[in-house]
Amino acid sequence: AKTCENVSIIGITVVGNLRIPNNDGININARNARIADCYIRAGDDGIAAGGCENLTVTNCTIVSRSAAIRFGNSRYCTFSNLVIRDSNRGILVGSANSVIIGSREFGAIQDLTFENVKLRLKGGRYSAAVGGNFDLRSSGIGSGIVKHDIPGLFCQYVEGLQIHGFELEWDADLPAYFTEGIHCEHVQNLVIDGFKGRQAQTQGAAIALQHVSNVSVENCVAAKGTTTFLSLDDVNDQ
Repeated sequence: AKTCENVSIIGITVVGNLRIPNNDGININARNARIADCYIRAGDDGIAAGGCENLTVTNCTIVSRSAAIRFGNSRYCTFSNLVIRDSNRGILVGSANSVIIGSREFGAIQDLTFENVKLRLKGGRYSAAVGGNFDLRSSGIGSGIVKHDIPGLFCQYVEGLQIHGFELEWDADLPAYFTEGIHCEHVQNLVIDGFKGRQAQTQGAAIALQHVSNVSVENCVAAKGTTTFLSLDDVNDQ
């Protein structure tokens, strides 16, 4: 389908049934588009942006039973001043629970910046029974629902990732599958600046890096309850 251009979606309310699947709030494929001042509640993705260029999303509140923001195959896009709550996945960045950024190989995700993000992760009534997995359906990262520990922010196969001013909080008594604050693997050119947080459990690390090259970690604060702040495995400056 031909991509739309110069689209504005301003001040709308989308109230979807949280129990109905395939029920996106806004599904957009456009160039030079703007979404602002909206309230979105959806049983599937809140905003699904694919094939977009020059997209801005600002001043929105999103509730989702899938990913509040699903983003892929797009460039030159900005998401700012968003309130994301009661969502299974806050942000999913794929090459098509927590924040998931990933691809199957280098090259698909480049030059991504998170700035001034505050994330609080909490369990639910059935968390111990049904959690501890990544829902990768339609993500481009993998397929289906796969067993996986849940960091606050998970990154895989990214070239050029900057995380500035990221504040992470965990609710008490979370299931054991909640783990590191930030987990990055197979990432090149990584900057973590101004992170404040810790790991979810008494074990593990606030920041865990595996197979990472050219990395800077600075101006960070270990929150109360931190055991190991930084864990490194195959990290180098090349």
